[in-house]
Amino acid sequence: KLVGVWKDAKKYLDKYVAITKDYQQKDGAFSAAVFFRSARSRTPRQLISSTGHALEWMSVALSPEELTQDWVLKAIDRMVTDMEKFPTEVFSDGGLYHAAHALRRFREATGG
Repeated sequence: KLVGVWKDAKKYLDKYVAITKDYQQKDGAFSAAVFFRSARSRTPRQLISSTGHALEWMSVALSPEELTQDWVLKAIDRMVTDMEKFPTEVFSDGGLYHAAHALRRFREATGG
């Protein structure tokens, strides 16, 4: 059982996981406006950056079981679809890094 600052940290992360899930787009991508409002990405570059960043921090915030929930898997599927569809030059280096790191952390956490 978490106590003190660890309990506070978990509550903080849970709040932002809930916001991220609430603002998730119908296609699985996470909001381009991150925690401010629900917004569709206008470009593949923006989608990879916003969804990759969100999946990266959630790969730490969520348990392996939580990472296999349908809404998380839908985001991964959406992100990978664009990563496979477009040449790497379309994406920012930072966005691509965060997306790839999120996928690696997901695989390590879930074995998938």
